[in-house]
Amino acid sequence: MNLRNFAHLQNKKNARKLDTYVENGGNLIVVNTGGIQKNNFQLNSLGIEYHSISPYSYSYMDLPEHLSGELIDGLMVSYNPMVQVFPKEAKVVSSAITPTTERSSDRIFSHRQAPPENLSPYPAITEHQYGDGKAAFVAAPILKDFFEEDYYGHRVIVENLIDRYLTKSRTVITDAPP
Repeated sequence: MNLRNFAHLQNKKNARKLDTYVENGGNLIVVNTGGIQKNNFQLNSLGIEYHSISPYSYSYMDLPEHLSGELIDGLMVSYNPMVQVFPKEAKVVSSAITPTTERSSDRIFSHRQAPPENLSPYPAITEHQYGDGKAAFVAAPILKDFFEEDYYGHRVIVENLIDRYLTKSRTVITDAPP
């Protein structure tokens, strides 16, 4: 199950249903602000604690090989701010890297974003074994990045996340008209 925005998680009852789903063997991918309400995550299955939204409009992810796949070695840029979290029970799968500075009229670079500089104390991707299932959290709005930028690297990351965490068949059966 991949949930990006949690408008339907306005109450703890629905959040507990998703936690139970993961605990009973389901896998869940939560992206960016999904699951946050009143500056707090509603899902215990994530094993993280909300801190803030990054002050940088761009961030970088240092991806492990199982998520970067056939991409060139290097950092992956996210063209939108990441959510900053503290891992409680979750393990860090990918580190976040902050840019040297925020781009402005007096700080211009050859690219839209400033180059990477420092390892952030906040992770880019976490994974939490919760009961018989796993819950992954991606701090960057990777689905939005992929949709808006149409960058192949973002597509590879999304596919690899789905392959890793949503292991059941991706076949969709429908009786909807073509």
